[in-house]
Amino acid sequence: LLPRLAAAQAIYGTVTGQVADDSGAAVPGASVSLINEATGLRLEGVSDENGTYTIRNVTAGPYTLRASLQGFKEFVQTGIPVTPGGIVRVNASLEVGALTESVTVTTEAALLK
Repeated sequence: LLPRLAAAQAIYGTVTGQVADDSGAAVPGASVSLINEATGLRLEGVSDENGTYTIRNVTAGPYTLRASLQGFKEFVQTGIPVTPGGIVRVNASLEVGALTESVTVTTEAALLK
């Protein structure tokens, strides 16, 4: 008799995506914030030279993502569901404008059967 190996349980999820402008060009150096809507926990990242960002070790729950860079309107998406072991892709599109303006996208939770 041999003992079974226990499978590791994932307790964190990941949120990744790309920050681009209106023309679809990558926006490097954009600040990306992920805020847990239930607890207020805030995780932050910055887009790389390809406009890509990744925020790891995200606890499960609904999140709001904010992306901003000087000279662009702030991008906001709410209701992003993060699950343990899941990878959620959220692409942000920044429009030219002042930081005092923002574009808000609302995500509705998917119903499971």
